[in-house]
Amino acid sequence: MYRAYYAGYADALNKNLIVIHPDEFIHALKEIDAVASAVVKNESQVTDILKHLVRN
Repeated sequence: MYRAYYAGYADALNKNLIVIHPDEFIHALKEIDAVASAVVKNESQVTDILKHLVRN
């Protein structure tokens, strides 16, 4: 799974990672979620996170 490769690569480079996926993929992507800075269900949640980071 190439997504796991990129998640591992981002983790090795100490980069933040936001993962987007619906609830039904939680178990299948648990290793990727473990290295993510945030796990969200949709793009609007990513926007909310980025707005928060820019304000602070």
